[in-house]
Formats: sequence, C-alpha cells, structure tokens
Amino acid sequence: MKTYENFDIQSINKEANRNYYIPFATHKEAVTAKTRQDSSRFTLLDGQWDFRYFDSIREIPASFFEDGQVSLDAKMKVPSAWQNSGYDSHQYINVSYPIPYMPPFVPDDNPCGVYQREFDINDLELSHYLNFEGADSNLYVWINHQFVGYDQVTHSTKEFDISPYLVKGQNTLTVLVMKWCDGTYFEDQDKFRTSGIIRSVY
Repeated sequence: MKTYENFDIQSINKEANRNYYIPFATHKEAVTAKTRQDSSRFTLLDGQWDFRYFDSIREIPASFFEDGQVSLDAKMKVPSAWQNSGYDSHQYINVSYPIPYMPPFVPDDNPCGVYQREFDINDLELSHYLNFEGADSNLYVWINHQFVGYDQVTHSTKEFDISPYLVKGQNTLTVLVMKWCDGTYFEDQDKFRTSGIIRSVY
C-alpha cells in the first residue's frame, strides 16, 4: 500500500513532537535576540525555490522516488499555496469531502509539486535539524538526493535530523508535496483547500 494511502503511517523518520524552542549559541545571544533569526543556530529557508507542478502523481518518473531528481521549470515562493500562483484551482469545501469518499484511497490524478533549493553548511560537528511548520497535504524530503523522511500532519511542525545526509558547503533540499493523502479524510472542515509548503521552513 502506498505511504500516502496507509492509515498506519503518519510519518517516517520524523523527530518526536517537542516543545517549541530555537537554540542559541551563547547566553548573550539569547538574551539580546529580538527574533529567532538573530540566533546563529537558525537558518531561515523561506524565499524563492525551484519548482515544478504536476497534474498527477503518475506523471512523476519512478526514478524520482529513489533520488529526488527531476527537472524543474519554474519558481515558487515558500511559504505559499500553489493555487495562489496559477497552478491547479481553489476549492471551497463546507460539508462534503473534496474527493470521493473511499478511505484510505485518494484519486490517482493527484496534483503535486516538487520544490528544491540549495543551502550551505559550514560546521558538520553540530547536529542539524530541518523544520517544516506546515505543508498541505503531505511531504516527502530528500537531502543531496538521499531520502530523509515523510510526514502528513498538515498543520503540525515536521522536524527531521538531517545531520547524516549533509556535506560541508552546498547541499540540495528537495521536497514533494501532494494535494491529497489519507490525512485528507481527517481534516474535512469549512475552508478553502490550498496546497503546498504553506508555512516557514528552517
């Protein structure tokens, strides 16, 4: 059974939930900081990412799931919803599900987006954790073309220990987000349905 159609799998390799905090290198840095970006241990990854939209998960080459590599032809702001950038369409749901009711299955024509950006690492002796504050409906993560993990709890932080996958210097982060997963059945409510990396990444 596919990961995104399996009620027994909510995440893979995700760190356990914890209280929210941002580490600081020194006490002085912590007490003088105005925002979390004032921490030398914090790197915000928001901004313009390379992007490619697919009308269906079936359009993505099978090899992508092995190494996270596929050609990208556009840019996408993170955080944002891809419906606000001309992809797919907005959908307002009040009392019904956005897909045919066949849990845990979702339509094969499942729109998705692949996001990618580079970031630099200078100190490999520190532990490095990648945080997504929200992605709708799920995400798969690769670092340097190695699979890191999966999560599908849309409005909850997803934290991954990426230390083993990093190299000194430039690193590549690739993320696949799908419009629907079995979690879609748990989040039916009165709202506009939007998709993508919808909150900050750091």
